[in-house]
Amino acid sequence: MTNQLPAQQFFDVVKPDLLYVPTAKSLTNPPPLPGPNNVDHYKCYKVKVTSGTPKFPRDIQVTVSDQFRHIAGTFNVLKPRHLCTPVSKNGEVVHNPNAHLMCYVSRPARGQPKHVPVAPVYVHDQFGPQTLATVKEDELCIPSLKTVLP
Repeated sequence: MTNQLPAQQFFDVVKPDLLYVPTAKSLTNPPPLPGPNNVDHYKCYKVKVTSGTPKFPRDIQVTVSDQFRHIAGTFNVLKPRHLCTPVSKNGEVVHNPNAHLMCYVSRPARGQPKHVPVAPVYVHDQFGPQTLATVKEDELCIPSLKTVLP
């Protein structure tokens, strides 16, 4: 697996765990159902570091900002958790077959402010509209390139 993190990584896929679906989100008003676009569904698998390959480095930190965090925060990237691959749902076209996500357990670095919950967060996907609240920051997903080894 290759991405913005400094080390080349080797993982074994353990089992399917999650399905990510295209979703519209708003912090102010309920959004409409997302229209046709080039965003794929993702099936996520639990992973573990491949035996006999280097362990995942313990000193990786990243700085992250988004609309849920008013200031950038530094996070420790602790270990791999999921590999998410684009999938066809009900025969739909996969728009970006090489666009994978590698997701890592992450925690705010020492001295960083704790997560402040954000609510309401309005979302709408194929399962209907919902109103959610953020709870904590514990996983960071990074666009990644996958190579399958023999």
